[in-house]
Amino acid sequence: MWSRRLLLLGLASAVVAAILALSLLWLLLAAIERTHAAAPLQIKVLVVFGAPAVLIYPIAWYAIIFRHRRYDVRDTWRLLVVSYVACCLFDFAVGGGAALYQGAIMAWQALAKSHSPFGLIFLFAPVGVAIFTAIMGALLAIPYAVAAAPVAFMHRALVLHIIRAGDAPSGGSIGLR
Repeated sequence: MWSRRLLLLGLASAVVAAILALSLLWLLLAAIERTHAAAPLQIKVLVVFGAPAVLIYPIAWYAIIFRHRRYDVRDTWRLLVVSYVACCLFDFAVGGGAALYQGAIMAWQALAKSHSPFGLIFLFAPVGVAIFTAIMGALLAIPYAVAAAPVAFMHRALVLHIIRAGDAPSGGSIGLR
């Protein structure tokens, strides 16, 4: 049932599921991009913001599914939402940290050249990053749900099949106990 072998298999398959979901999201955004009649939109590059999901989704799978030893439909939707929000927060932390660093350097340079306090305005760069992250998160939520939900439910079906195979009287096909 809920063994160490299932944990390792679940985490490994969660990494594969995250990569598959990112690939499907890229294909979906590329298809949306192709429907634009004028110049290409280049929105498929936004998938790079989902790259942390390759690590976040397995961690969330462990925290939500494996630790509670429950894997129903509601837990799968919770897994999708938590991993999406965690990925957005990670993107904000990285982007906000980089913006704060760059803003501090620019503020320092502006204050060194002129002693005007207006150079401190550069320290508000993380606010722009937060707004950008919120807008991108809102724009990508529906394509993410369309691409990631089927993959998450396929992953759920695979794990539940393995759990049921481990409950079989013969010991199952891979011997989970």
